[in-house]
Amino acid sequence: MPIPLHDAFIPSARQILGSTTALLDQARRYCEEKGVSEEVLLGVRLIADMAPLSFQLKQVAVHTAGAINAVREGRFAPDFAPIALSLEAHAELLHGADGVLASITTDEAEQWIDGRVVVELGATKLPFVARDYLLSLAQPNFYFHASCAYALLRQQGLEIGKRDFMGSIRITPDA
Repeated sequence: MPIPLHDAFIPSARQILGSTTALLDQARRYCEEKGVSEEVLLGVRLIADMAPLSFQLKQVAVHTAGAINAVREGRFAPDFAPIALSLEAHAELLHGADGVLASITTDEAEQWIDGRVVVELGATKLPFVARDYLLSLAQPNFYFHASCAYALLRQQGLEIGKRDFMGSIRITPDA
């Protein structure tokens, strides 16, 4: 039996949204304990030509809830809205993204499978079938940006590990 699109995308996206949001709670405590400003923490980069933590966090929401909006509308374009400069604002953004994903039913997601999504990157237009857009572009992107956010926080000295990145795994009791 094939796996429904909902099951291939939504639960794992929500898992990573949850773990990334929890990392922000730890980041707030870190800032308070170490006397580091949130703005400074949100500005850290892995390397000079890579986007800062604030961008990485925003992209976790863009490639989850934003991806769902793209599938519904048939179009995705980069989000150039200003990036928040507080951990609380990023937490709210991630909570909002989780709320979007929580509202999606299996039936709704199955209606998207063969829908069309055009990704617009300036003059470049990339055509996708919705399932391929979600699973080959959006999903790898949210994992990438979530792992970058985790790495940046770890680099700054937060005492976090793999379990913090993974969040609440879906175990099956008595399996």
